[in-house]
Amino acid sequence: ISMKVKVGKLVKNIIMMSMIGFVLSGTVMTVNAQNASENIEAESSGVVQEIPEGAVVIETEEVIEPLPVTEAVSGTYAGLSWTIENDTLTITGSGEMEDAKKYNNNDNSYSIAYSNYPWSPYSYKKLVVGEGITNISKIAFCCRELESVSLPTTVTEIGYAAFYNCKALESFIIPNSVTIIYSEAFSQSGLKEIEIPRNVKILHSEAFEGCTELKTVKLNGSFLEIRDETFKDCTSLTTVILRDNAQYNIGKRAFQNCDSLSDLSWFSRVSTIGQGAFEGCDGIEEINMPDTVDYIYSEAFANCSQLKKVNIGYNLKSIGKDA
Repeated sequence: ISMKVKVGKLVKNIIMMSMIGFVLSGTVMTVNAQNASENIEAESSGVVQEIPEGAVVIETEEVIEPLPVTEAVSGTYAGLSWTIENDTLTITGSGEMEDAKKYNNNDNSYSIAYSNYPWSPYSYKKLVVGEGITNISKIAFCCRELESVSLPTTVTEIGYAAFYNCKALESFIIPNSVTIIYSEAFSQSGLKEIEIPRNVKILHSEAFEGCTELKTVKLNGSFLEIRDETFKDCTSLTTVILRDNAQYNIGKRAFQNCDSLSDLSWFSRVSTIGQGAFEGCDGIEEINMPDTVDYIYSEAFANCSQLKKVNIGYNLKSIGKDA
């Protein structure tokens, strides 16, 4: 049994799975989903696709001009209270911030979209999340005007695409309480620097993809898995700072097309360099591979046009094709 869903103008990928599916419409985005049975390309507007019954539709919509707030507006959402006043969105309460689900009347499928949140129609430049709230939900604050964010020490998770496309957001302090940063959490945002707390063990795929203003990344964990395309297309990235004796793995295309990245002295404790991890990084001239590296997968440093010298570590077990 399936339902037909009409999706928006700039759809890039529709990923269908046997039990659950994700559809991304509007602004071009992708989801890395396990057990995907089919990946369908859709480029034109008004595309109709078959979606299995019970599927989840996650939408990132076309940019809509937000309404200016001349006097305070407020309301409640899933047990939390929210207010917008003086360009500030304040959310208070305790417990989990729920995903904004909109159910289909005909079956048990539902969509998650920024427009489902009650504050989405309004303009705001600051976000304050009160103590007691434990997470930031999916696609919760995709506001292009958002400039600053204050999160409480009770937040442990930053959800999928939570701050996607926040172009005015140049800085962000992630509390030490955060342990998970999900896929595309800050993708396409205006961040110029970011510090990842020590308790974060995994940076999920595309978490900072397309942050073209991002220049400095500081990683404080003792072990970290940098997953696929985490910093892909961060074209201004020049500096990566790691904690001493940190160990980490670098996933597929994690730093692909980071044109300004030239100094790789920071990856002294890396063990795996994924496929295409540094592909197209034209600023890299020399690589001193640490002895900790076991595997270099295919195309890891492909198309690095300025690369002149590579020193291989003693413990390397495998080098992939066209690495």
